[in-house]
Amino acid sequence: MIVTILGLMIRSMIKQFEQTNRRIDDVRTDLKERLNDTNRRIDDTRTELNTRLDETNRHIEETNRRLERVETRVDQIGRDIGELRDRTGKLEGTVSTFISSQDKSEAA
Repeated sequence: MIVTILGLMIRSMIKQFEQTNRRIDDVRTDLKERLNDTNRRIDDTRTELNTRLDETNRHIEETNRRLERVETRVDQIGRDIGELRDRTGKLEGTVSTFISSQDKSEAA
């Protein structure tokens, strides 16, 4: 009788042990799935972030190229204005000399 009771107790303990192991395996499986899902989301986010960074870098490079072209054009316009001022000064000098010579001619 004691053997029977001990046998029943041992079977009950084995059954509980097996149920506990199943629950542990279920929890472990669930945690692995969650971890894999989290890792996938991290990878997706990393990929999206890298894509956005690459796109931003391309926009910055294009903006820098445009700015460089604008600065080059502004420099050229500055040189052109300087040349026009020089030419205008020379022209004013020539006109002034011409008018002076005309005034002298008319006075004589």
